[in-house]
Amino acid sequence: MLTDLEDNQGNAGHGLHAASTGGSWQSAVFGFGGFSVDENEIPNFNPWIPEVWDEFTYTINWRGSKVDVTVDKKNVSITSKKDIDVKVYGKVYSIKAEEKL
Repeated sequence: MLTDLEDNQGNAGHGLHAASTGGSWQSAVFGFGGFSVDENEIPNFNPWIPEVWDEFTYTINWRGSKVDVTVDKKNVSITSKKDIDVKVYGKVYSIKAEEKL
């Protein structure tokens, strides 16, 4: 139970339990970041951030393209290294490479 708070198994040097970082990342990106993939294999973004946060930024690799997502209290910004289609709050957008949505 204290695996990530205490180094009780000798594998959490400096407070980092490597196996837990993937779960933490998924919680942040799939939860607050609102990332999912729909039945048509289109990336979906339905993010929200807590009131005490000013901004949340994360990066995914979607089919060989680096996709950067930034969420603040009023906006969602997405940029991609390649042309992609995405859904933001249910609406489909086409993003051109290196252009910000």
